[in-house]
Parts: sequence; structure tokens; C-alpha cells
Amino acid sequence: MRTCKCVGKGRKERSTPLTKVAQQALQRWLKEPGKRGATALFPNMHGGRLSADGVQALLNKYVAKARHHCVSLRSKRVSPHVLRRSVAMELPQAGVDCSVIALWLGHEAME
Repeated sequence: MRTCKCVGKGRKERSTPLTKVAQQALQRWLKEPGKRGATALFPNMHGGRLSADGVQALLNKYVAKARHHCVSLRSKRVSPHVLRRSVAMELPQAGVDCSVIALWLGHEAME
């Protein structure tokens, strides 16, 4: 399985496993026209890296939209951490070994 290196909270570098669907979406995104000379994969409005607050603001925006169509989201709190854990729970179905997932999650235990 392919991975993507990301700099996360506290400037911690993480290697994130990518499912085939995520790889395809990323390949389509990379073909999009550049955003004003952006240097980041997912740039902020100035072309630099999104801050943690920027990621949270975008997540809040799209979760609010999704809540109009998905009733079950209305009672749930969604954060980048929740998304990370959700991905970890889906990786075994994509054929990723549990030991690899445990390493990806770091000190967190699989529930």
C-alpha cells in the first residue's frame, strides 16, 4: 500500500496509508490547475500550508453541509482526530495488516 507523508499537529511527521480510492482522488487533485503558485498540496488562501485551525475550519464547513443530508452526523462531533481513527478502522478492509495500522497510529491502541 502506498503512503503519504504529512506534517501534523506539533510538526509531527506521519506516514499515512492511502487506499486505492484515496490514491485515485489524490491523482485527480494533482491534475487540477495550480492555485496561485501554491507550494503546499492543500494550500491556504495565500498558497502556503494550511494551519491546524485552517484544517479545522474547512472540516467544520463541510461537516455543516453534510449534516443537512446525513441525519446521523447531527449528533456527532467530527474532528481531524476522529477522521484519522475512522480511516484506521477501515484499513483492514482494504487489506492493511493490523500491525501496520498500529505503527501508523503510533502510541494509540486499536480499539
